[in-house]
Amino acid sequence: VDHMASLVSSLLILARIDESRHPLHVEPYDSTALLHDVARHWRIEAQRAKLGFEMGIPADLPDIPVAANDLRMVLDNLLSNAIKYTPEGKVTFTARHSGDQVVLQVTDTGRGYSPDEGQQIFTRFFRAADVRADEISGTGLGLAIVQSIVALYDGHVQARSAGIGQGSQFIVTLPLKRLTNSAG
Repeated sequence: VDHMASLVSSLLILARIDESRHPLHVEPYDSTALLHDVARHWRIEAQRAKLGFEMGIPADLPDIPVAANDLRMVLDNLLSNAIKYTPEGKVTFTARHSGDQVVLQVTDTGRGYSPDEGQQIFTRFFRAADVRADEISGTGLGLAIVQSIVALYDGHVQARSAGIGQGSQFIVTLPLKRLTNSAG
């Protein structure tokens, strides 16, 4: 039942994004406080999973022009995956200001992925064969949602891994000024 509810919820999110029924105006909020709130939640989850959790969020990080719910969804998907696919080791979450962008990075010491999987990692419903065989729960939609949300805000997401067993790194780059969708 939980898996089905998660699948339906993810599909509805993707449908909303696909139809671009998305707020063009972002209400102001303290995005640094949101990053800390998200990190605190996932630190607890990492501790439950017996993993280390490190974070680096500078106090002077500029506000990120992404709706709070969308930013939370991006980070929740990335941090949830990092914890889920890291049987031992640690997860690191950092944020930094780089020129006219904010860079959010989630790195783990988990299972990583092969170059072939890397070509498909953002494809809807894609799940690695060994993950399916190990019966790790998931819908295969989380990273597709991340990529779709980030694209709505003219950002980019990259995934890196040196291979199976070598961990993963996800880097989200978001412009501080929206390039499109800024006119109402």
